[in-house]
Amino acid sequence: MMTIKEFSQLCRCTAQTLRYYDKIDLLKPRRVDSWTGYRYYEAAQAIDCIKIKNLQAADFSIEEIKVLLTKNDRQLYEAFELKISEHEHKLERIREIQRSYLKEKTGMEKIIKSLSAFLFSQLESYEGLSEFGLEPKDGSAIVELVRSYLEKWMTDTAPDEKEVCLVVNDEVYRGTDAVSEKISTFTQENLADKILLGDDSVAEEKDFDPDDYISVWEAHDWEHVRDFLNDVPNLEDGVDYCFCFHLNKDSYRDDISFPIFMLGAMLLKNKDSKVTMSCSVDKSADSQNHFSLLKMR
Repeated sequence: MMTIKEFSQLCRCTAQTLRYYDKIDLLKPRRVDSWTGYRYYEAAQAIDCIKIKNLQAADFSIEEIKVLLTKNDRQLYEAFELKISEHEHKLERIREIQRSYLKEKTGMEKIIKSLSAFLFSQLESYEGLSEFGLEPKDGSAIVELVRSYLEKWMTDTAPDEKEVCLVVNDEVYRGTDAVSEKISTFTQENLADKILLGDDSVAEEKDFDPDDYISVWEAHDWEHVRDFLNDVPNLEDGVDYCFCFHLNKDSYRDDISFPIFMLGAMLLKNKDSKVTMSCSVDKSADSQNHFSLLKMR
């Protein structure tokens, strides 16, 4: 008989490991001294200890190992073959997920770039920047700032391991191929459409609702946005904001430049702020121009 120290040296494991095996009824000592509590092992038990270590390394569970310790070498070999097969199937499944992920990720990046390219291709000039107190000569840099912001926002809110979905008014397009194909057909007329990009849940989203927001700051009866822009409060990190405009018929233009230039102006005003911003532009019910800075409840 061997002491636990001698047996652990023979099996090249720790005495603590052997005590654990004993506790879970995996490998029990041949004899335990009733007076001292010392554990004693027979040299032949080293075979079982070697089996246990190898089976654990092969990812067999404790319950599986208990059963396999009663099997002969042929049965053990068959168990290893089955475990190898299970791992091969699991590995192939992981590879499939990897391929699918890379395809979806690449497809989503392409979609975001295509949608961004469409939006900014509709900008006819930078002259509208003067409305916000900005220089048209700086237009390309300001537009690139907005483009980077919008593309990052779309990337951050892109569906994770879900099928991408595009909603254009009441039409729903699912899958990267269908969404990409639809975006490629967009024209200036689509700027008046309700367009949502995300996963299946976007099909259920409702239009902008002021009731979802609270008013933080307002300006009324102004001629140009530059007249009050510097007075708009700084934006708080982690808050969703909407710049809500109601413009009179002389100021209102149904194009993409006004919201893009407004986003550019606010990005310049709130450098390094981590906020979500959107811009709503509609016609005024009276002859005045109105602006409200809203934040989500």
